[in-house]
Amino acid sequence: MTGQQVLVTTTGSVPRPPQLARLLEAAASGAADPAAIERGLADATAAAVAWQRRCGVDVVSDGEVGRRSVLDARQLGFDGPPVPFPLADLADTGTGQWAPGGLACPGTAQAPSNTREIAYDPGPAAARIARFRKALDDLGSDQPAGAFLAAPSPGLATLAGTSYYRDPREFLAAAAAALAHEYRAITDAGLMLQVDAPDLTLPYHAWCQGMPVEEFRTRARLQAEHLNRALAGIDPQQVRLHICWGNYPGPHHRDLPLAVIIDILYSVHAGTLVLAGATAQHRADWRVFATRKLPAGTTLAAGLIDTTAPGVETPVAIADALVAVAGVTGPDRLLAATDCGFAGFPGAPALPARIAELKVQALKAGADMATRRLWRGDNSATA
Repeated sequence: MTGQQVLVTTTGSVPRPPQLARLLEAAASGAADPAAIERGLADATAAAVAWQRRCGVDVVSDGEVGRRSVLDARQLGFDGPPVPFPLADLADTGTGQWAPGGLACPGTAQAPSNTREIAYDPGPAAARIARFRKALDDLGSDQPAGAFLAAPSPGLATLAGTSYYRDPREFLAAAAAALAHEYRAITDAGLMLQVDAPDLTLPYHAWCQGMPVEEFRTRARLQAEHLNRALAGIDPQQVRLHICWGNYPGPHHRDLPLAVIIDILYSVHAGTLVLAGATAQHRADWRVFATRKLPAGTTLAAGLIDTTAPGVETPVAIADALVAVAGVTGPDRLLAATDCGFAGFPGAPALPARIAELKVQALKAGADMATRRLWRGDNSATA
């Protein structure tokens, strides 16, 4: 539980410096010196953590500064072509085709398909954990209330399909077995694990278009079961489950309603549900919790910042939303969050760093205002 304060958290990636994006592109082509890459990632991790603290973030991540794809080369066997797919909301409005893993960038393909037996390389995760730990230590007395690292769900890792595994269950099981090593490495390091699982919602208006809802629910249940296998032995209070409908600036009018999938989300062994809720289609999703109560011991990190739109949310609107959500969840089971990350992949369009900064600062101001309303009886409309 959060205590008598609405804590603020990001949901993964934060703006990365242009020089790092260039370095990662060079690394992907084998044209960068490994030592230079490590120095760049260490510096960017420290900068990302410091940026979050300056903006008032209480529960921080490493900013996902080194992320090049949903897999980040840690699962071996994914070296096939990506599989582009249409999104129904964009097709309805004639705004183009989008590719998995690069949902903010038409034509960008960042999730390669599987071509051989899945194996796991522990090296990238170990290095990432060490960089993050060093960045946290360097904060000295300015320690955050919490720290987490994000990793993909088995369903997200298998997003682009396989030419090797013939049975979808076998494919998911192999991905889950590999990811279990990373999940355990993160939590054994004393960090929270955020599992990014848009596969439980996004496919409904992507390559599962036209699929009956019950069939989609069966698919989602299977993915949740394999995620729970990967989480076996980990305290649910160390786990955040991040759900969204695609981090891209679309109309989202074909998104799967939250109420249709909420019971499956509750079945995942996670103590915090990180839920996108800032876009027009999802601003009222919090009402689901009035009738589908959060499970005992579960906290909601409510997404209140749209990371794809340049408009800066106001602290008053954020506070109003938090107070409304607290009315159905309880104020001590609530965090204020961004919907998704600000910089999903190098080279993909992202909000300018200054706009992202203003948005997170507004989130902090709104959370502080909500704290005063919820616990101190201060109903002032000014931050």
